[in-house]
Amino acid sequence: MRIPALGRRGAALGVLAALDVIMATRLLTVDQPYPEFYSWLAGLMPLWVPALVWACAAIVIGSQILGRRDTAAWTAAVVLKEIWAALHILAWLCGGNPDGWTSAALWTALAALAAVIAGWADHQGGPWTRS
Repeated sequence: MRIPALGRRGAALGVLAALDVIMATRLLTVDQPYPEFYSWLAGLMPLWVPALVWACAAIVIGSQILGRRDTAAWTAAVVLKEIWAALHILAWLCGGNPDGWTSAALWTALAALAAVIAGWADHQGGPWTRS
């Protein structure tokens, strides 16, 4: 039985899935009184709701790490980070997070990096190849 190799794209998905687990955990463990952004977000919805979304994205991403078809994983990784960036911009515009533009820029950059990696083919040959 052949054990599938992770591949560079799979490794990147692993990092993104871990990030999503961290974000879900953070949202479930924010101490009150909430920091500015979390306070603003909690005014829109209970924090367990975005935590659930982050956890579901981690599951989708994690489930496709070894697969040859990983479009859903990359879509989840990119779209969720863009939504998170949009929430930070919205909070900044509404006065709920004075540094929201900075967070939005970082999340947008991470989403863009994920989108670039999503377009890469895995290197053929060597230990990082999936076939």
